[in-house]
Amino acid sequence: MSGRGRRAPRAPRRRLVRPVDEIADVGAAPPVAPPVAGPARQEPTMAEIRTQNVAVAAAVGAPPVVPPVIPPADVPPVAVVEDRKAQKMVEQFLKLKPPQFTGSGDPEAATQWIEGLEKVFNLLRCSNEDKVVLAVYQLEGNASTWWRAIRDRIFPEGTVPVWDTFVEAFNNKYFSRTAREQKMAEFVRLRQNQMTVDQYEAKFSELSKFAPRLIEDPEDRARRFRDGLKP
Repeated sequence: MSGRGRRAPRAPRRRLVRPVDEIADVGAAPPVAPPVAGPARQEPTMAEIRTQNVAVAAAVGAPPVVPPVIPPADVPPVAVVEDRKAQKMVEQFLKLKPPQFTGSGDPEAATQWIEGLEKVFNLLRCSNEDKVVLAVYQLEGNASTWWRAIRDRIFPEGTVPVWDTFVEAFNNKYFSRTAREQKMAEFVRLRQNQMTVDQYEAKFSELSKFAPRLIEDPEDRARRFRDGLKP
């Protein structure tokens, strides 16, 4: 060996030991933040859809496409509503105990039947068609048979029933022209005689409907009433 002294041996280098959890994180992907939930999406309403369609159509110059309006499921059809109305009217009609007609008896019974029905009809505010339907419901016996035989001739299929037409056909059958003329003559001959004024007035009103042309003028009516009073 030379005169140089021997080099002292180098001290071993210390290795740094890293924690296991840090080693595991090396090369790992950075943490991803959880997605933030946005507001819940709301379905557009029918009004909003129509507004959008109109706006788009205006921009392109085309007519807007409007979605059809769908009625609520709980709305009954028109036919069901009409049936309910008809059923309710029949119930109200029968509660008022309207008169029936069989086709027998004095001709005046026919006019009394019509008058009784018209009082009920006015109270219920029946339509022309309702009047005919309800009147026919009150026909019994021979009168019911007569109507079944003449119905199709008076109101052919597809024709809306009219009350005045029914009354005319009814009177031609049960209150003949001869009977009407007899009642008119009775009105012309009417005098108070032994009746009270109230009784005379009631009879005058009852018979006057068989001679409407004789009392069209209120003055003529008043004169005839006055002439029939006792002196």
